[in-house]
Amino acid sequence: MASKTVPVAAAQELTGHAGRARAIDPARINVVLEATWESDALLEMLNAAVGSLRTRNTSEDLSQFELQARGLYRRLQDLNNVVMSAIGDEDHDTRDLERQIHGIAIVQPCAQSSHG
Repeated sequence: MASKTVPVAAAQELTGHAGRARAIDPARINVVLEATWESDALLEMLNAAVGSLRTRNTSEDLSQFELQARGLYRRLQDLNNVVMSAIGDEDHDTRDLERQIHGIAIVQPCAQSSHG
């Protein structure tokens, strides 16, 4: 999926819980936009799959759809969590959110062994 970028002039403030506007880092805005673009694409795919089931309704089709729907549900849930963290949790690292969107595993360095 090609990454889209947000123009610098894009909205860089969101309303906080107390009604105060607070600045949002442009990198976090990109995270939110990428997550919502992917969510939109997945919802369109789900809508097409439901439409397809209306014309072909065999038990095999339903089993396939059930597996696909579970995967879509989980991914949409993950993307929603990214958006919520990007907007509402300033302590959540932006790079970690980007990794969650792009599916890159977060690898922690191993402690070096004292064995020689």
